[in-house]
Amino acid sequence: MSLTHQILSRKTGRNVEPGEIVECNVDFLMMHDGSAFIALKNFGKIGKKVFDRNKIMIVFDHYCPSNSIENSNIHNQIRKFVKNQGIKYFFDCGSGICHQVFAETKPVKPYSVIVGGDSHTTTYGALGVFAVGMGATDITVTLATGKTWFMVPEAYRIVINGRMRKGVYAKDIILDIIKNLGVAGANNSAVEFEGSAVKKLSMDSRLTLCNMVTEAGAMNSIIGVDEKTEKHFGMKIKKIGSNHYGKVFEYESPDEPLVACPHSVGNVKPVREVEAEIDQVFIGSCTNGRYEDMRVAANILRNRKVRVRTIISPASRNIYLRCLKDGFIKIFMQSGAIVLPPSCGPCIGVHNGVLGKDEVCLSTGNRNFKGRMGSGKIYLCSPATAASSAVNGEITDPRRYL
Repeated sequence: MSLTHQILSRKTGRNVEPGEIVECNVDFLMMHDGSAFIALKNFGKIGKKVFDRNKIMIVFDHYCPSNSIENSNIHNQIRKFVKNQGIKYFFDCGSGICHQVFAETKPVKPYSVIVGGDSHTTTYGALGVFAVGMGATDITVTLATGKTWFMVPEAYRIVINGRMRKGVYAKDIILDIIKNLGVAGANNSAVEFEGSAVKKLSMDSRLTLCNMVTEAGAMNSIIGVDEKTEKHFGMKIKKIGSNHYGKVFEYESPDEPLVACPHSVGNVKPVREVEAEIDQVFIGSCTNGRYEDMRVAANILRNRKVRVRTIISPASRNIYLRCLKDGFIKIFMQSGAIVLPPSCGPCIGVHNGVLGKDEVCLSTGNRNFKGRMGSGKIYLCSPATAASSAVNGEITDPRRYL
């Protein structure tokens, strides 16, 4: 069986098959301020106590710092709930983006089942877990009962081989995969990454890879446990082999940097073929706001000036502190960039970087449909391409600065 199917079989106590509906206990539940507020609206109709206060994480990241009286009131309602229920893992504004906070906190071990109130919960697959994003109704039920249901997905094995060429990063790899699969090419499937290129990727890069499978419609993603997983958790972990996949896809790491053009993540082209002036660059998000991403951007921006409005937001407080220690924040500020606290704000078009009419943004985020960041057009790319383009004032191949 695939790794995903083995995890679900363990939780249900029997061998599961693609297409069947199963119910099982979850090992952990994650919510952010947006999804938690919706879930809490109906929680009282189901129960008075959460299923396990030690297995729930709530992170404020979507509206941080609060950008309206309404959102401030929402935050305060959630804070009261957290206090009354004794929720162990609560992270207030400034702590970081939920997916990065989860990866840093490590509240579960590999082969666990996690449900999250956000579509990019697939990110945790890099940690060797089965992680699925769900809607408010399912989240509410899980919050009260600790149980949920799944339709067992078909497993896709995606093998990525080859070496990482100059200027090519994990973001380029996943954009290339989405280009080939299509934005609905992995609908309701379990994507399992393997191959020589995947083995070479750092944990930061693996989190980027798993983060964006949802843009191809996947239910979850997962990377098997290896020495890098063990290093992340600081412990030895028993490895589970896998086989018998529904579909197998093999790719080579891209030859050159890529960009997803408006208005679809599947509209991917080589950077060298894209000519576009830009009004804003955003480097951050749950996709590319990690330390590795900040380091790449800092190396390009060092002793250079940006020509367009450039917003940089490390994905967590811990990353921000590392950037301060290593001098990255100073480099960003001296380049003319705006450095924000950890937040989803610019990526989701809530605040701290909302686009005006006809403006063009080059973003390291994960989505570029109309209205995602306010108005205008959005191109998606790696932090290297974003930083290089900020310096040049138009979409630019990063290899000229590397």
